[in-house]
Amino acid sequence: MSKPELPISDGDNFKATYENYEMACPNCKEWNIFNRITDIRSIGAACGKKVRCLFCGEEFQIVDDNVEEKYEYFLEDYEDLLLQKKYMYCIITLCQACEAFFMKCIDIKLLWEPYRRSVFGVDDMKFRLFEEYHEKIDKYFKHFPYWSLLNVFFDLYLNSRSFGTQDEIMTYLKKVSEFSGNAPSKDEIRTKCKDRRAKALLALKRLDIHEIRNKIAHKDGYRPTREEVEHYNAQVIAILNDIVEVFELGEILKYCDISNMMESIRK
Repeated sequence: MSKPELPISDGDNFKATYENYEMACPNCKEWNIFNRITDIRSIGAACGKKVRCLFCGEEFQIVDDNVEEKYEYFLEDYEDLLLQKKYMYCIITLCQACEAFFMKCIDIKLLWEPYRRSVFGVDDMKFRLFEEYHEKIDKYFKHFPYWSLLNVFFDLYLNSRSFGTQDEIMTYLKKVSEFSGNAPSKDEIRTKCKDRRAKALLALKRLDIHEIRNKIAHKDGYRPTREEVEHYNAQVIAILNDIVEVFELGEILKYCDISNMMESIRK
């Protein structure tokens, strides 16, 4: 005799964040908050996963989820924190969004663009090599702070770097500490970039959210006002959106989203 099918969650009424997945139990209708790591035990998409209601204890299946870029999740988390008047955490989250965005842009240059150009091969081996290089890149950048990530981002995009072989990728990674310590001057940005790109990169260079984040996270324990928080949120969103537009990253970010969704379902 086959097992009876589990009840399923409402695929139209859920909330997905970077850390948690929230929905109503189909049995008792209580709103559940499941942590992706502790409760669902997966970093991939929650759809298809079985969970047990935190109130009535009945088991059911999750039927839908969002798989977004890490920086997009952080920007969405900001809205909840703002409503709760957790302004210190708003700034920390916005800074995390910037760092995650820089890292995604670095991945695009060193990983995703080469992958699409068949730098990792054209057969099944390319998936294994892709994962190997992903791990290598993570290892090199694991402890990079805001400014180091930003400087590598500048080097890659200001100089329109492109990688046609695996050796070129590894050569760059071995020298990445050099690039991470060199910030471009305003004149260099204006010289190397056209109008709109120069404007976006200069705005990014002026952004000082990491400085106020440090004042909050370190011994000062700085407490920002709502006005400060909303000012930085508007700045961050405008700058990141401009960079996606002027460097034409929209299409490859969609490609990454689709690939991430397909991969996360398997996890």
